[in-house]
Amino acid sequence: MFKFDNIFFNSLLIAIAVLLLIDFTTDINKSGRQTSEDTDPEAPYSLLDEDIKLPSSKPSFKKYPAGGQRKKVFFDYFLPIVKHTNQQLLKLRARLVELEQIKTDLTNQQVRFVKKTADKYGLDVFSIENEQDWQVLIRRVDLVPPSLALAQAANESAWGTSRFALQGNNFFGQWCFKKGCGLVPLSRGEEQTHEVAKFSSPQHSVERYIHNLNTHPAYTQLRIMREKLRRQQNSITGIKLSEGLMKYSERGEAYIEELQEMIRFNKLDRLDR
Repeated sequence: MFKFDNIFFNSLLIAIAVLLLIDFTTDINKSGRQTSEDTDPEAPYSLLDEDIKLPSSKPSFKKYPAGGQRKKVFFDYFLPIVKHTNQQLLKLRARLVELEQIKTDLTNQQVRFVKKTADKYGLDVFSIENEQDWQVLIRRVDLVPPSLALAQAANESAWGTSRFALQGNNFFGQWCFKKGCGLVPLSRGEEQTHEVAKFSSPQHSVERYIHNLNTHPAYTQLRIMREKLRRQQNSITGIKLSEGLMKYSERGEAYIEELQEMIRFNKLDRLDR
């Protein structure tokens, strides 16, 4: 928790109250699958005060028949995790938006907070006075549409039944490059050194996946698309943002089309409203 001076804290409370009146809702490789260790006024759906109850334990997805039953268990499990992660991001985003508006008047504590956040989001050099630095940081601290996260989790983990999901809580196919950092793919080429990262929990996997999309250079276009949708006051949807995932898979356009079809077929786009 960060302590703010009374003036800033009161301003933040007022800003949050206004937002509640709005009706809506490291290592790098070629594919961008690396591991790396808010609500603002334009958020597509309201998460500020939503009481999101996280699941207590991970289901054994394999015990459910493939098809509708397994899908329901999978979505019911991961949706609260994705929404909770987005909620935290949107709260952080709201804080940054507020601080950017008073950037010439920040306390030393607030400056340290902003620079620490910038460092976490891959901005090693960040100037409080530089408007472009603020723009890039706020662009990176934003949600990933639930429909996209759920479709990718299902696609990459074979609905939670893959070896990497079962043994490493990796539901998004994320890679790492230090020996022993994860699980060695059985089909890895002789000259390849990557492993599939292991995570302490499915929630950790979701958090790192979203952080990856928000920071990796491979997804700059995705973040710009999301920012443009905000400026135009359009919904941030998985169908639209999936177009920014060309480098997530070597399959390129075919991978994007598959994700979009999964979103449509399973009616996941309704979760983005």
